[in-house]
Amino acid sequence: MQTNDDIGNAVLSAYGEYIFPTDDEKRNDFLILFNYFCELESGGHASLFNWFPEHIEEMGIQTYLNRLTIMLEKVEAHEYAEIEKNYIE
Repeated sequence: MQTNDDIGNAVLSAYGEYIFPTDDEKRNDFLILFNYFCELESGGHASLFNWFPEHIEEMGIQTYLNRLTIMLEKVEAHEYAEIEKNYIE
């Protein structure tokens, strides 16, 4: 891989191979976090809820919110975690 775009495309390709949810909770948490950042970059919260709603509905908004904020804290995205804690629901 020669460029950042090459790396990004490889990650997106690997991400696309998973069907959420998986049997692996850590992988599910990674997929929640990765999807969150991808959707925010491409269109904001409206995009997040338009592209991931069935998964959020399946697990419930509170479970989704809890898992997302925990993952945001783990990657030290504290400001994002605070925003989500206060406004996403």
